[in-house]
Amino acid sequence: SHNQAIESLSHLCSSLETEFEESESAVTLARFAHAKADLARNLLAAHEYTAASESAQTALDLTSESDGIDIAPDRLRRLRLSARLTLGLASYYQQDMDAAISAFRSALEESKAAPDVVCLLAEVLWAKGGEDERSVAREQLFECVECNPQHVGAIVLLGVMAAIEEDAEMMGTVREELEALR
Repeated sequence: SHNQAIESLSHLCSSLETEFEESESAVTLARFAHAKADLARNLLAAHEYTAASESAQTALDLTSESDGIDIAPDRLRRLRLSARLTLGLASYYQQDMDAAISAFRSALEESKAAPDVVCLLAEVLWAKGGEDERSVAREQLFECVECNPQHVGAIVLLGVMAAIEEDAEMMGTVREELEALR
């Protein structure tokens, strides 16, 4: 129930913000940033894109200085990646393609080119619609498949792009790749 989670997380964020302003505790800051990232994801799921963007950006702002926050580096990386992906998707659904691309590129860097992030970036670039963006989307996917030959999502996405462009040669290549994965 996203609405119930949003209500609880909003209350928690308010409490943590007040507590942090009083104590300036690194532990409280970490909890506040985590709650904001969770709130952003729930707002995104509830189709409240503007609020999701704002909460995700707040989580990113709170975690921008890793010295002042008490959180393990791996958890910090996951929290920031979650916030960037949420920000990217919220921007995409708000039709702000430039902001979406920027957020996904940052997520791509933070995730060290994780295949799922590459696929999200390629989808947004493709949706933007310009020939340059589509070319970059294809290049990103080719690099992804080269580094991750077992990633079905990237291969299928290349196939979808080839089908839309009616590129029979590429569709054949994608089909061979998918059959090889069986």
